[in-house]
Amino acid sequence: MVIKIPEGIYTMKNKKAIISINAPLYRRSRKKKKIEILNELVNVLQLNRKYVSFLLRNSGKKIYRGNTTIVADPKSSLIHKRGRKKVYTEDVIKPLVKIWKLSGYLSSVHLIAFIDANKEDIVKHKSFSNITPSIKENLFKLSHATIDRILKPYRERFKIKKSYRSRSYISHIKKSVPIEAFYDKPKSNETFGYLEMDLVFHSGGDYKGEFNYTLTVTDIFSGWTQLRAIKNKARIWTKEALSDILSTLPFKAKYLHNDNGSEFLNSHIEDFVKSYPLIWTRSRPFKKNDSPYIESKNWSYVRAYTGYRRYDTEEEFKILKELNILISIKHNFFIPTMKIESKVRDDKSKKVHKTYSTKTPYQRLIESDYLSEEEKEKLREKRESFDYFEICEKIKKLLIKLDKAYQKKYILQRSREHEYINKF
Repeated sequence: MVIKIPEGIYTMKNKKAIISINAPLYRRSRKKKKIEILNELVNVLQLNRKYVSFLLRNSGKKIYRGNTTIVADPKSSLIHKRGRKKVYTEDVIKPLVKIWKLSGYLSSVHLIAFIDANKEDIVKHKSFSNITPSIKENLFKLSHATIDRILKPYRERFKIKKSYRSRSYISHIKKSVPIEAFYDKPKSNETFGYLEMDLVFHSGGDYKGEFNYTLTVTDIFSGWTQLRAIKNKARIWTKEALSDILSTLPFKAKYLHNDNGSEFLNSHIEDFVKSYPLIWTRSRPFKKNDSPYIESKNWSYVRAYTGYRRYDTEEEFKILKELNILISIKHNFFIPTMKIESKVRDDKSKKVHKTYSTKTPYQRLIESDYLSEEEKEKLREKRESFDYFEICEKIKKLLIKLDKAYQKKYILQRSREHEYINKF
């Protein structure tokens, strides 16, 4: 067939009528003839080739769909409902919503525990007297994911009516702290007093129980970084450490940027930031690139010295506390860091040429116009009071001490385990 048929000439009903007439001829023909018929029908009807061949093969035949037998008729659509039948129908949803309201709008995990703990009281309640045993069975075996799925539209409805709010105060703080992505971040050579902060976990990969943390705060202009050891993730310790860092900085901080951790987004930090005052921003959830400067410091200032071990004893905390202050002094006054100064794109070669400055954070502050002469003089006096080799020796001794404390802790733990095993 040489000619072409424009699309839209035939309705779907007409197309299927043409297929049903040609189906018997198609089925009794040889392969070559079948290809010709199929090519022509695809050209004329403008349908998918596989779909046309399926209709031609099955027109007027019995098709088996599981336990159901269908007589195929191309003139009508083969419509069937896919997937499993609903287990949790309206009969289960209505009592679940009632229980959710009576529980005080609990989360799905808490709601399961509430239902499990109060089964007898729920059954006796007048609101649930008409429930059949099968509905009760379904109600008591719901998973938290299923409850979340069922309650989603009801939660949204109650949120509009202001009768239900999820983690209202935390969401208020999150709403009040604007998001700042990496592409919105100011240039490091143009903004002074812009701080990024983050917590480094000394958990050893096991997040159970309490363990120590290191709060890292860095200035993106100079690279000046301060570390403070924290006993645990309690908000009061984070606030105390941040307050101590800001009071020891050789300049006035103007901006503060952190991630979405609860140790930062809470009422303690919110009140402190307002009283200081600071312009407060946060990263997008699960986007580490929004805090690029602090993420690099977490390795070179913390992990390079303390590694990935678990520190959770009072002795280890005291060593970390002393160690972090010495590391801060060493890197701020003596260790140079690379900082990008400019980027120029060559249109011919399509390459980007970058220029870097390699200076210590102390040098950048001394050379800047942001500090007064008095502030610079204080920095110079501090610099002269420190001996680099003496600081390095102290850090080395503290690291040995930290290692011994860590080893001693695990020797004690193993001996206790042996004692426990020997009892049996």
